[in-house]
Amino acid sequence: MINKYLIDVFVFLFGLCIGSFLNCVIYRLEVKKSLAGRSFCPHCKHILSWLDLFPLFSFLFLGGKCR
Repeated sequence: MINKYLIDVFVFLFGLCIGSFLNCVIYRLEVKKSLAGRSFCPHCKHILSWLDLFPLFSFLFLGGKCR
């Protein structure tokens, strides 16, 4: 029973990471930016730190705002 929940949590977290990555790729292709380079805030152009790259956790921790 616990194995099923662990697999569900893993699939959920993996989906968050893949979705975040694809969102970044789609955004960069849409505005004709290079796919290479660091991630940044599209509003203020602040370069994101490694802690900001965890999609759901950074959103909840920062309250949906840019650092």
